[in-house]
Amino acid sequence: MKNRLFWFSVLSLGLASCNSNSGSNTNSDLKLDVLNGIVTSKCLLKGGIASLEDDIPKEIANGVIRQTHVILTCKNNARYDVTKSVKFTVNNTNILTIDKNKGITAKANGNTFIIYSYNGGDNIRRDISVTNATIKDFSLYTDATAFNVGEIIKIKAQALFTDDKTTNDLDPTILTWKSSDPHIASVDNGSIKLHAKGSVLITAHYKQLSAEYRININDAVLKDIVITPKQDIILDPLLNSDVEVGANAIFSDSSETPIDKDELKCSSSDNKVASFVNGCLLELSENVTKSQNINITVSYKNKATSKNVSISTGNISELRLELDGSNLLPNSSPRKYTIYAKSGSSFIDATDNLALVSSDPSIIKVENGTIIPLKTGTVKLSTKYNANGKEILAEKNVTIGNVDVNFPEDFPKGSEYPISVKIINEHGMSIDKTNDAVITSDNTNVIQIIDKNNLIAK
Repeated sequence: MKNRLFWFSVLSLGLASCNSNSGSNTNSDLKLDVLNGIVTSKCLLKGGIASLEDDIPKEIANGVIRQTHVILTCKNNARYDVTKSVKFTVNNTNILTIDKNKGITAKANGNTFIIYSYNGGDNIRRDISVTNATIKDFSLYTDATAFNVGEIIKIKAQALFTDDKTTNDLDPTILTWKSSDPHIASVDNGSIKLHAKGSVLITAHYKQLSAEYRININDAVLKDIVITPKQDIILDPLLNSDVEVGANAIFSDSSETPIDKDELKCSSSDNKVASFVNGCLLELSENVTKSQNINITVSYKNKATSKNVSISTGNISELRLELDGSNLLPNSSPRKYTIYAKSGSSFIDATDNLALVSSDPSIIKVENGTIIPLKTGTVKLSTKYNANGKEILAEKNVTIGNVDVNFPEDFPKGSEYPISVKIINEHGMSIDKTNDAVITSDNTNVIQIIDKNNLIAK
């Protein structure tokens, strides 16, 4: 029996297929506007602005809150998140609003547009439609990892809409909130004050829908706070001229949880070198010309802690590119990548500041800090940085492997044949994945599968 008379398929090798729009209402790609002749402080030493990119969606469901981002790319390939420095204007605030943190809130169905500009540059317009998709279900979650008396935490609501697109967060003001015991914990628009030790159930209602989140509150006391990021903070005027500083609370029971940044106070020992803007965003001054150190201090309630910050003036000497995992196969899960830049004797995570380029996006696509394997083949992934006329380059050749199945050419009636499934990874190595594969036949009257991977010709 020839195998052309039927087919069978390997349905799964434990590999998730990729869909960049899954679970999102947003555009799959950041939009691009080229701005000619504009030079800003961030790009002054970097050849000027090459582009501004944003992730403002074309459509958003009514009731959704979604954080926006604007990314500045300099001509030397350095990238900065300048969202907090961008001025947004909404045409119709009855339909849509933008808060001080640049979060979009959809208020009513209809069409409107957003105009924004950066540092006096061109106005950029984004048309946006608030759809009439309704909330089908929602759940509650929090970023907090410890719950102790005296703390304030925020509970957020994530919704599934009738168009089956999972959103970011719902506007907490459209929900009705309730605590099972306000003496233990009280709630107001998702902000929860923890008053006493005990267990409390937080409930949110939206029309006929409801969601619950149980909190077990301990009586551990605040012992200390620690600045985040915990690793060394290095600022470089040619690469990363700002960093978002935060802090974690450490309690007497050794539990640790992030502190809401709105509750923090941040200060710098030398504002002429680097100062805090928009809360706890540490930004390097424009006139820094020499390497030096400063101290930053973060305060929360009656606790304060300090950390040394190194200022490195353009000593980028090396780039490194690292990929998560191995065994890259077509349509397998996206893999994160990290770009490290060596500044002085330390390496800075420059992933958000430098762009990664694929030599063939039809084989590997670069998107949202990940690489997405699409089909077999070999591509060159590269990133570069121009420092004072010197180009620094990091490259990596990446091969997308394939699946090898030992299916027979001739298959006599009544015969039995064991199937093996192997993957040929990016290093050319053959790895047996038979036990992980799910094999099916489209016609069990012709070919039957027994014992998971044995075929019988009927």
